[in-house]
Amino acid sequence: MKVLISTLPFGEYNSAPLDLLKKHGLEVIASNRAEKFSREELKSHLYDIDFLIAGTELLDNELLKHAPKLKAIARVGIGLDNVDFNYTNQNSITVTYTPDAPSLSVAELTVGLMLDLARTITFVDTKIKKGKWHRYTGVLLQEKTLGIVGLGRIGKLLVKLIKPFGMKILVHDIEPDYTFAKAEEIELVSKETIVKQSDFLSLHIPLYSKTINYIDQNEFSLMKKDSFLINTSRGGIINESALVNALFSRKIAGVALDVFSEEPYNKRCDSPLLQFDNVVFTAHMGSCTKEGRYQMEFEAAKSIIDLITGNNSPNIVTASTYQ
Repeated sequence: MKVLISTLPFGEYNSAPLDLLKKHGLEVIASNRAEKFSREELKSHLYDIDFLIAGTELLDNELLKHAPKLKAIARVGIGLDNVDFNYTNQNSITVTYTPDAPSLSVAELTVGLMLDLARTITFVDTKIKKGKWHRYTGVLLQEKTLGIVGLGRIGKLLVKLIKPFGMKILVHDIEPDYTFAKAEEIELVSKETIVKQSDFLSLHIPLYSKTINYIDQNEFSLMKKDSFLINTSRGGIINESALVNALFSRKIAGVALDVFSEEPYNKRCDSPLLQFDNVVFTAHMGSCTKEGRYQMEFEAAKSIIDLITGNNSPNIVTASTYQ
């Protein structure tokens, strides 16, 4: 049986995931370049593939129809918006993911982005490299209000990481964990309240039909003019045009983005956010720690082995997960 690896890196920091696949007799096909397969290359490889280990690349019916033997897709990561579940369900293709593995890495990056915005770290670094020296005055996190939209795995870890900074924490979630909220002494509020009252608003929700443009013109009109927005979830959750307008009109103080509707963002011919000094960019690298990456890769490989050996994989995606 053959497994195609369409994500990069894979096995770069620890060979155990690759070793596990090969130990069970799987022939591994992966890019031998420092870049992913192109979409056309994927199509040419898929025709006799049994298993696919994938990242964020679009797995729609137009691509998957080239894989008549495909039994399962192991998603390295937590987001599922790139998978065509209508096609996988109709063709009995199992989908797994790695929801726990990237959570701490994403939560830690979120804290880093908050500090970057608060103290203009990236902005000053760029100025110094251009020969300009100026001591910009930032703000403390202490006694500010952090609004967390989405109290899932990442949101809960963010709560614990941010506690030592002395911030007030507000949370909005459509299915809140009341036990956790009570134990951590955090306040559960409405969407309108969290948007209005947050000094730092951090998004940790999946992208699906109800969360597309979740932060739009109306939300920006409600936010504090000295507030910051952080998105380490999915790009489509923020309406980019509304964000550009909010930055132009100074409705918010700044934004940090790890995710974009189209990636790589800087290769777009119209990348309007690149003109703003108060926008901090990272390249969809929330999960990219050596430890987090290894755990994701190993869980993805293990899920395939579980399917082959008849063991129940704990990471199989059910209808309730993606609907």
